[in-house]
Amino acid sequence: MNPNYDKLLFELSQEGKQGSFYPDISASTDPVDKILPQGLRRETPTHLPSVSEPEIVRHYTCLSHKNFSIDTHFYPLGSCTMKYNPRITEKIAAFQGFSNIHPLQSDDSVQGILKVLFDAQEMFAEITGMHRY
Repeated sequence: MNPNYDKLLFELSQEGKQGSFYPDISASTDPVDKILPQGLRRETPTHLPSVSEPEIVRHYTCLSHKNFSIDTHFYPLGSCTMKYNPRITEKIAAFQGFSNIHPLQSDDSVQGILKVLFDAQEMFAEITGMHRY
């Protein structure tokens, strides 16, 4: 096992490494005050580790294996959250129409996801013979 797996990301950090890339916001036509109010802006830069994307992936994969990994273990105690959330649902939840929904959005702007949820509810009720509510 790689000895770096037990290190914190801050211990792996090396100046100049970059694991993620953000869009250039300088091209925005909106003033910063309109995008982010003064009360929400930082006074000083954040101190985040400088690590590569593979190092981040290795780090969090190692952490997940120290606890419980749904990819490498069977959990027979009835934990629905782990057993019945296959990887495909994570991919579906990442679809653009689902991932950017805000809980306070108006009903008319989220009709697509509401239809998907309603249809799923109807299918589960029919499959299980249980009441919807």
